[in-house]
Amino acid sequence: MGGIGVKPAQSGGPVEGRVQGYRASRSRQRAANPRQPPGWFDTPMHRERFTRPSPWVVTGLFVASGAVHLIRPGVFESMIPSALPRPREIVYASGVAELVCAAGLIAKAPWAGPASAAVLAGVWPGNVQFALTATAKVREGGANPRDVAVAAVAWARLPLQIPMLRAALSTRRAR
Repeated sequence: MGGIGVKPAQSGGPVEGRVQGYRASRSRQRAANPRQPPGWFDTPMHRERFTRPSPWVVTGLFVASGAVHLIRPGVFESMIPSALPRPREIVYASGVAELVCAAGLIAKAPWAGPASAAVLAGVWPGNVQFALTATAKVREGGANPRDVAVAAVAWARLPLQIPMLRAALSTRRAR
């Protein structure tokens, strides 16, 4: 394999061991699923990157949303389920919680991932309420394009919280 005056690389080093381990892993995966073509997406790093969003995405969304919760709470008051009392205070509390979680994620605090997941799970009923309210508005007011778009976005954003939950929880494993 070596050319004139070129010695073949010695095997057994730490990098070589990782490469061999990866090759063995890929061989087992291909044996289990021979129809999967080899490609750049096969590497563990790329699979991990594309199966869940980065915790930084959650951090950015928490900073933006938390700030809006505190600056314009009226935007979120209609999202609070009617069974809960004092919607404005709930909006303020969730905004502060989002900002605290964002700060914890930036600082890589061990509590930040589980706390962020709890906040995301806690605001889920508000997002469902928002989708239901937007749908009711479309039914009452006809097919106003803006209302239809708001309802579509409200429903589309509900399943997007699942990868955000995974990203928040993954911060604990990434240490």
